[in-house]
Amino acid sequence: MLNAVFLSAPFVPREDAGIRQLAALAARLSFALTCFALSWGVFVKTGWLRTLSGRKATTNSHLVLATLALAFGCIHATAFLFLANGPFSIVRLIVPFAEGGMLRHALGIVGLELMLAIALSVSVRRFLALRRWLWLHRLAYTALVLIAVHSVFGAVVNGHLVVLAIGAAALLLPTAVIAALRFTPARWLGAGAAGEPPPWSGLAVSVDSRRCHQYGVCQREAAAVFQITTGGQLRYTVHPESVHNEEVRTAARCCPMQAITVETRR
Repeated sequence: MLNAVFLSAPFVPREDAGIRQLAALAARLSFALTCFALSWGVFVKTGWLRTLSGRKATTNSHLVLATLALAFGCIHATAFLFLANGPFSIVRLIVPFAEGGMLRHALGIVGLELMLAIALSVSVRRFLALRRWLWLHRLAYTALVLIAVHSVFGAVVNGHLVVLAIGAAALLLPTAVIAALRFTPARWLGAGAAGEPPPWSGLAVSVDSRRCHQYGVCQREAAAVFQITTGGQLRYTVHPESVHNEEVRTAARCCPMQAITVETRR
C-alpha cells in the first residue's frame, strides 16, 4: 500500500528509457541550479559579494540561475508527456493527485508551480505591495524542500539514492547553511572578540515622517535598516552597522519622496 501511494515504480519499456534519462538529467540540473539560485539570492540580499562585482552583476546572476533552474524543471515535467508507457496528460501534469497521481508527483508539481509563481511575481512586482511580494518570493525555500523530498522518492524508485545522497551533501547542506545565515540577526554574526559592540558605520539616519509615504523602496534596498510594519509604520535604525552603508545610501537616493537624510558622524 505504501509503495502504491508514495512510490509505485512502473515498468519502463525500452522506448521510454531515453525520455526518462532526459527527465532525470533535467531534474538534477534544475535541483542544482535551484540551490545555486537560492544561495546567490542570499548573497544579493545581504550584499556579501557586492564589493567584488557590484549590485547589478549579482542580481543579474541570480536571475540567470533562477531562470535556468525553472527551464530545466519545465523540461523535466514536459518529458513525461512523451512516454510510450502511461504518458501523463496535461491535467495530471499540473494538478496534484489528478487522475490517480501519487504523492511524489504531487510534491514535484507543487514545487515547480511555486517556482513559476515566484518567477511571474517578478514581472508584476510593481503592482504588488512590497510585503506581499517578499512573502511570495520567500516561498522559494518551501519549493526547494518540496522538490528535495520529491527527488528522494524518485531516487528510491529508480535506484539512484546513493547519487542523490552525494548530491544532497554537496548542494543542500551549503544551501541550508546560507539560508540559515540569511535569517540570523546581524548582531549574532558580528566579527570581533566576545563582548565587543558591533562596528558603527558613522552614519546617522533620519526620516521626515511628513514626507514619507511608506512606498517601501527603502525596505527593498536596505531591509536590515528600514522595515515597514504591518500597521504601515516605518521603523529604522538610526545608527546602522557599517556593512549596510551602501544599502542605506542607495535607499536614501532612491526614496521617491526624498524623505531620508543620511549624515556622516564620528
